[in-house]
Amino acid sequence: GMAELEVYTSAVTRILNLAVTAFDAQNEDAARAVEPLETVIDELREELKDRHVQRLRTGVCTIEMGFILTDVVTDCERVADHCSNIAVCLIQTQEDGYEMHEYLDKLKEDEDPFFEQMFEEYRKEYRLPS
Repeated sequence: GMAELEVYTSAVTRILNLAVTAFDAQNEDAARAVEPLETVIDELREELKDRHVQRLRTGVCTIEMGFILTDVVTDCERVADHCSNIAVCLIQTQEDGYEMHEYLDKLKEDEDPFFEQMFEEYRKEYRLPS
């Protein structure tokens, strides 16, 4: 569980650094790299929860530890969501648009090549240990 959490928090640290870089430098490339990582973080969150349930079933972990894990994962997810908001606002402002949800829907529906490439790279980089 700890090794899994290290992977997760490493991804969250990366997204935080990307969002800060995007904001500080008004760097659209860094901003565009945020959303694919946020999507990977969402997937990791679900996998962490599923793995915890498996550990509970086998007696490897306790419910009490699950409460702590849930708190940490939820708080990290909020950080990632805020980073996404910062990045999307930056992108939308530079493109004279202000529809965040429309932008995110379009990004995922249109299968943006940059999004897809970064998503796959992040997915490989932040794979949970077996």
